[in-house]
Amino acid sequence: ARLGPALTSGVQKRRVRLSDVAGGLRHSVLTRLLAGDARRLAQLADRLRPALDRRMQQQADRLTARVERFRPQMLERELTRQRDRLGPMAEGVDRAMLRNLARRREKLEGLGRALSTLGYKETLARGYAVVRADGKLVTSTAAARRAAALEIEFADGTVDVTRRSAPRKRSDPPPEQGDLF
Repeated sequence: ARLGPALTSGVQKRRVRLSDVAGGLRHSVLTRLLAGDARRLAQLADRLRPALDRRMQQQADRLTARVERFRPQMLERELTRQRDRLGPMAEGVDRAMLRNLARRREKLEGLGRALSTLGYKETLARGYAVVRADGKLVTSTAAARRAAALEIEFADGTVDVTRRSAPRKRSDPPPEQGDLF
């Protein structure tokens, strides 16, 4: 029994709420809004065609400019220009390489001169000698005394030296007796 009036009341409340929300959506209001949107759309469409044409013309001009660069005459001209620029650069590189080579040659010759004055053969020519024992370099008197045989190298050859036994120590001579007379 209470269900009928409750349903009617619920429907009534929803109707009021719907009419509040849809109050601004009358047919005349919607028609007016759509007409305004249609005018704006028509204006934009009228502006779109010239903009599209301008954009297409710009792209066509860019493409034409790019194609112009690839014509054989243009390519040959550019190639000639680049070749003309490359010539002096190549000459500069050649000059730089020759200077570098000359510097390195001078440095190598200087090192060769230093080697010729500092080498051990040159040291022998200045009057020094190299002493070896059993093929090893002797650098001290103690090592020379321990060796049974020595090899001495001079500028003009080598000499083998063997050690003799040490001379006997002479006994001290008897003291001289003085003359008594």
